Amino acid sequence: MGSGKSTIGKQLAERLNYYFVDLDNFIEEKTFSKINLLFRQFGEEEFRKIEKEYLLDLAVYDNMVVACGGGTITNLANEKWMNENGLTVLLDENFETIFKRLNQEKEIEKRPLLKAIAGKNFKKSLQLLFEKRANAYQNCKIKIKSEKDLTNTIEKIEEEIQRIKLK
Repeated sequence: MGSGKSTIGKQLAERLNYYFVDLDNFIEEKTFSKINLLFRQFGEEEFRKIEKEYLLDLAVYDNMVVACGGGTITNLANEKWMNENGLTVLLDENFETIFKRLNQEKEIEKRPLLKAIAGKNFKKSLQLLFEKRANAYQNCKIKIKSEKDLTNTIEKIEEEIQRIKLK
């Protein structure tokens, strides 16, 4: 969450001449509902089931970059499926940068997990979530340290994709 998946994913897809899908937007289009409302109505556990269903719906497409929600890969079945059927990418961003990006009212309002932890212990709660999710991301096939210059980050991802394809 807050690592730049959607921004970088969209630009990467353009460079590769691939389709781009933001999984959260895809879910909203298919359910005619906002992620916040789905979380509120069903809770996180049920939302993760919905998320998995729509993630698997994308399997019929080739040449696609998918920006998943920050918690998508924390479901072991999702992690396994994504690693078996594509190239997973970790955008390795430090916590302080993520905190600065997410510690804004507009970000908190649109992200149900942030809304749930907003308050005086927000930074500590966000850090705990960040650390909890870190293990799931370690199995990504590509791990890239984010740079201030997005073009450099995207070029690094492209290089890793080519390296893996050549194996």
